[in-house]
Amino acid sequence: MTQEEPAVAPASAGSERLRTVLASKEARVAVVGLGFAGLPQAVVIAEAGFTVTGIDVDGERVAQLARGESYITDVTADQLHALRHTGHFHATTEAAALTEADCVVVCVPTGITAERRPVLDALERALGTIINTLRPPALVIIESSVPPGTTRRVARLLEARWRGNDGPGERVFVAHAPERIDPGNRQYGLRETPRVVGGETAAALDLARQFYAQCGVTTVPVASVEVAELTKVFENTFRFVNISLVNELAQIATAMNVSAWEVLEAASTKPYGFMPHEPGPGVGGSCIPVIPFFLADVAERLGTPSHLIAAAERVNTFMPQYVTDRAAALVGRRDGDLVGCHILVLGVTYKPDQSDCRHSPAVPVVERLIAAGATVRVHDPLVTEVAGLHPQASFAPLTAEVVAAADLVVVVTPHRSLDYGLVLSHARCILDTRNALRDRAAPNVVPL
Repeated sequence: MTQEEPAVAPASAGSERLRTVLASKEARVAVVGLGFAGLPQAVVIAEAGFTVTGIDVDGERVAQLARGESYITDVTADQLHALRHTGHFHATTEAAALTEADCVVVCVPTGITAERRPVLDALERALGTIINTLRPPALVIIESSVPPGTTRRVARLLEARWRGNDGPGERVFVAHAPERIDPGNRQYGLRETPRVVGGETAAALDLARQFYAQCGVTTVPVASVEVAELTKVFENTFRFVNISLVNELAQIATAMNVSAWEVLEAASTKPYGFMPHEPGPGVGGSCIPVIPFFLADVAERLGTPSHLIAAAERVNTFMPQYVTDRAAALVGRRDGDLVGCHILVLGVTYKPDQSDCRHSPAVPVVERLIAAGATVRVHDPLVTEVAGLHPQASFAPLTAEVVAAADLVVVVTPHRSLDYGLVLSHARCILDTRNALRDRAAPNVVPL
C-alpha cells in the first residue's frame, strides 16, 4: 500500500455513521491524557472545529485548564481562553465522558523500568477504562509510543468486549498514529508534521486518515499497525544511536586537542550521506532515552539481539561522568577529586527553552559532581525544582556574586533567556557542554 493507493474500507453501519460525523465535525472527541503530547493535540483538534473533552487523572492539571492556564509551552493561555469561549474544549477527571465519544485519542505516557523494560501501566489503565466505558461505534486512536505488537493486542481486547454485535472490527475501529511532537519547535508543529497512521483494519485506517485530514494534518498511511509502531521506535532509536556516535566523537576529539564542533560543522557541508547530530552531557526527554528500549525488548523476545542499542546506551549514560571528569581537569584536579570545589550548573531541564525535566541529563551530571565532592548550585530560569535532583544541590539566582564564587560554571541546558553576558564577565572558567557560546569567543570558555 502507498500514499497514492489508500485503503478502500468496507462499508458498515458503524463506519458509515463515523464517516458522517467526522465529515461534518459533529463527532465528539475525547483526548485521554493531557500532557506534553495530549494537550497540544486536543487544542489542534478543537481549533479544527470538533468538540473535545480532555480527560486526565491529574486534578491540578484539569483545574489549571478550567482557569485557562496552560502548563505546556506549546499551548498558550489565549488559545485556551478562545476554546473555552467557543465551547470546543473542556477538561475533566471523569471517565464517564467517554460514553459520549465518537473518537478517542489516547495520549497517556509510557516509559521504561530501571532495567530498561517497557512500562505501560498508564496505557493499560486508560484502555481498561475505555473498554468498560466506551459506547460503540467509535474510533480509537493510540498516539502513545508503544512496543510493536501493542495496538493489535488492544484491538483484540476491544473486539472481545463487543464480539457478536456487529462482527469483528465493525464496532470499535482501532488505529495507531504515534505522536511526533517536538516541544518548542516553531517550524514543525502538529499541523506541519506528517502523521504515520496504521489501522487494525482497512476501515480503521480510512477513518483515522479522515479524522486527521479534518484536523489539517497530513497522513502517511502504512500497511499495518505494526509498521506504524515500528516506525516510531526506529525514529527515536536512530537519534539515540547517532547521538552516542557524536558523543564518542567529542571524547576522541578532545583527546586529540581538536574541536568536535568544528569537525561536525565541516562534515555538514557534505550535501549527501551525512546528517548532523550534536554531542552533549547525555540524552533527555520522554522519547530518545526511552523508546529505543521498546525496540530492544521486542528484539530480545524475537531472539534478535539489538547490539547497537546496548552500545549506544553505554556511551550516552557515560556522558555525565565524562562531564565530571572534564570539570575536574579544568579546575586542576587530575585525580577527579572535586572536594572543596564550587560548581554552578546552568540549565536543568532536558531541552532549551522548555520547562520539561523528564530524564534531564542535568540530574546525573549534578549527582556525579556531588559524588566527586563538589558543592553544586544550579540555576534555571524556567524551573525552581526538579524531581530526582540531588538534595544537596541548591538553586541560586544568576548574579555576578554567584557566578564569581564558582570555580567552574557548567552550561548543561542553554536557555536563550540566560544572561550569558553576565556569565562571561564574571566566570573563572565555563565548560560549555552544548556549544551555546560558540559565537562569543572568550578565553574562559571551554567546549565539551
